[in-house]
Amino acid sequence: LVVQGMLDLAFVEDGEIVIVDYKTDRGVTETEIRDRHREQLALYSKAMEKCTDYKVKAAYIYSLSLKKEVRVL
Repeated sequence: LVVQGMLDLAFVEDGEIVIVDYKTDRGVTETEIRDRHREQLALYSKAMEKCTDYKVKAAYIYSLSLKKEVRVL
């Protein structure tokens, strides 16, 4: 199985990775954003842990329409 994607931002904080992906979904709630993108961020998390020596601490969607971050993982 091959999956292709590109995350928007990842950084190390306190020795662990934080992932942030920006989304432009409109007319959605925080719950809908979480549900829509949970699998994508889970795949990004697995890939980052496999490719680095770091654990993923958290993964967020930054919703441009809501103007806030939504924690997904």
